[in-house]
Amino acid sequence: MRKFLNIINTVKWLGFIGILGNILNIPILQLFNLFFLLFFVDILVKPKFYLQSFMQLIGIPIIHIKNKFNMPSLNNYTLKSNYVLPFKGEWTVINGGVYKELSHSWSMGSQRYAYDFLMMDEEGKTYRGDFNKAESYYCYGKDIIAPEDGTIVYIYDKCKDSKIYGNGKIDSFVKDIRGNTIVTKHNDQEYSLVAHIMPNSIQVKKGQSVKKGDTIAKCGNSGNSTEPHIHFQIMNGKNFFTSAGLPIAFENIMIEEKDYYNQLDHRPIPTINNDTDSNGLEGNKKYIRRGQNVKNNAYS
Repeated sequence: MRKFLNIINTVKWLGFIGILGNILNIPILQLFNLFFLLFFVDILVKPKFYLQSFMQLIGIPIIHIKNKFNMPSLNNYTLKSNYVLPFKGEWTVINGGVYKELSHSWSMGSQRYAYDFLMMDEEGKTYRGDFNKAESYYCYGKDIIAPEDGTIVYIYDKCKDSKIYGNGKIDSFVKDIRGNTIVTKHNDQEYSLVAHIMPNSIQVKKGQSVKKGDTIAKCGNSGNSTEPHIHFQIMNGKNFFTSAGLPIAFENIMIEEKDYYNQLDHRPIPTINNDTDSNGLEGNKKYIRRGQNVKNNAYS
């Protein structure tokens, strides 16, 4: 069934040849318009995927309106609580930063200051063995910890690990784009979210209080994920689709440039003056960005 639907997902784009036929008035090419009908098949088979994609788009103006068109930024918002990295030991930042040029998803207000973390070896690889198997990835099954004291306010734990294609393609046959997810309330204005959690690994319940450093789940590959990693963000509400992301400065952290990073990620890292400048931050807090190795000095 999956192979059949993958074929449909590919050939539906032939419908655009029909548009060319309409423009040039070539009847045989106009027949390709029929391929557009396959879009409806795709929607019927994956309604939640398309619904959540729509919710993300609708969430963009809603977030701006809720924040009175004054989105949280480095200039107008400082975190009220103190956060450590959501894992033990040393990981690599593969997505994210506090500036637009380095952002995980700047246009998506919820994920503007989100981060993706994984583990990489000295050759720039994230796995050993069969790349199609989640278990081959260094970070798979590693502990996810509470970044700060709080109360669990949302849990989703119905996703299997997604298929790994190895070419950056995302498995669209998922129940939830976030995969298995935990949202924790830390104060009235700050909620942390971890996503793509390993199936059946969540160790907390809704309403449960957690302490900074408590193990809450394990790293997985559920949801819209190309390979195992931790997606982490802090928002000003518990709703992933309508809450604004907040810029994060982590405490008790070691940062260094990751050797061989460009072996995995070929995107250039833009040169920004003080792109992780921590001047003005209290204590030992620091900003991070993609291309860096980061270590949780508090929990190793």
